[in-house]
Amino acid sequence: MTHWWIAGLAGLTMLILMYGLMALNFAIGPVRHKLESWLSWSARERYQRWLNQAGMTHWVAVDLLILRVVVTLTGSSLAFWLTGSLSLTVLMGVTAWVVVWWWLKSKVGQYQQRLTAELPAFLDLLCLCMSSGMNLQTAVALVLDLYEQGATGRTNQKRGRDSGLATYWRRWLSAVCSGTSRRKAFEQLMAEVSAPAIRRVCVAMLQAEQAGAGMATSLMVQAEQLRQERLMTIERKAMQAPVKMLLPLVVCFFPSTFLVLGFSMWLSLADTMSGFS
Repeated sequence: MTHWWIAGLAGLTMLILMYGLMALNFAIGPVRHKLESWLSWSARERYQRWLNQAGMTHWVAVDLLILRVVVTLTGSSLAFWLTGSLSLTVLMGVTAWVVVWWWLKSKVGQYQQRLTAELPAFLDLLCLCMSSGMNLQTAVALVLDLYEQGATGRTNQKRGRDSGLATYWRRWLSAVCSGTSRRKAFEQLMAEVSAPAIRRVCVAMLQAEQAGAGMATSLMVQAEQLRQERLMTIERKAMQAPVKMLLPLVVCFFPSTFLVLGFSMWLSLADTMSGFS
């Protein structure tokens, strides 16, 4: 029981420290340059890809390394100070290292889900522009201007700032305008984004361009399919809600209800028995 209490206290301390470091935004420039030499080029590329996929564009790869090292050392030190056990100290250090990675993966999943939710509306605007006779680059530029002006109906988007999806498409437009082929630009977009829906749209646009088919029709089909998939996901989660509510009902609600009813019945029965006696 003591070990579980210590592990919970160490985990809570690591979470507080992790979010504290996030709030400080790593205002430690000299330490960054010192620790940057610890990372190989492959590790820097991997860390930076994870951060970009999580939408944390203001972070760099060395920031993630600093976070993992500090959280790991703090968890290990706390475990050793409380228990003095070397095995528990090593276990807590490994757990802290993995917790940071798990937290980053959860951020990636949340950010990619938000991009997928924004995609159907973006595709609708793109289809409307291309159906009026615009080419792909002009249509993307016009839709991005609408996003920048706040004319897309998103209440949580600040005026004058791109959403996550618009940021990726602005990179695609900049690459095409600088001389990169559409195919290469789409490949770069698919490498930056891990959302399957966006990758599927990029593949559909490449296939439509190679086959000479109407790209607006392909985008309209993709937008409708994304809406259907989102509706099916919502229905599946709604069907899973009763199953998820079963455990809290059995553990918390039903025992308390039976306790109240049983106590009332016991008092009534006690009064009745005392009357007979």
